[in-house]
Amino acid sequence: MLKYTFIMTAIIILLGRFNHFQPTFVIATLGTLGMTVGFTLQGTIANFTSGILLKIFKPFEIKEFIGLDKISGTVLNIDLFYTVLKTIDGKIAVVPNNKILLGDIVNYTRSPIRRNEFFINVSYHKNTKLIVDVLQKVLDEEDRVMKNKDIVIGLNELSPYSLNFVVRCWSKTEELQSVYWDLMFAFKKALDKNNIQIPTYIHNNNLLPKKKINKSNN
Repeated sequence: MLKYTFIMTAIIILLGRFNHFQPTFVIATLGTLGMTVGFTLQGTIANFTSGILLKIFKPFEIKEFIGLDKISGTVLNIDLFYTVLKTIDGKIAVVPNNKILLGDIVNYTRSPIRRNEFFINVSYHKNTKLIVDVLQKVLDEEDRVMKNKDIVIGLNELSPYSLNFVVRCWSKTEELQSVYWDLMFAFKKALDKNNIQIPTYIHNNNLLPKKKINKSNN
């Protein structure tokens, strides 16, 4: 851009030495042309500027897993105009940088530790202390659960059909998903071992009690 600016300036200065040449007309024409090009490339310029800001402030980097407004994935490349993501199902998404900068950005991998959350629904027929003890034992036996961080086991809701517990624990970010799956399996196994049932719901209108209709003779 600087190169061509210098060339145009030099040409205007040289042409200004001719008597019949009016450099102000050329400058006005170039100004109008510049405005037209600016409006035409407004989106491109916005993406270019956003790309520079993303490079400077670095809200995410390559190989990090991020979530945008309607898409999430691993960052493959950060260009000046677009950012390329790979979604969890293997799709390649090319997102304009201006859209990224104007929206919400959630970086899932930058923090070294993250919290898992479980919702466990059990039957009313067992003592709540026994349930808490069973869930706590599962967490104690899992080495990947961080014992120096807050572990929460609380009765979250008294629903009409079940006691709804919430369990929260922390682990390393790279182990978060595997810890979640393994703990869910361990919770189910421990509940079955202690004969703590998980309630099931049958939605069938035929099973609802029917009202008796008293027929009277007129």
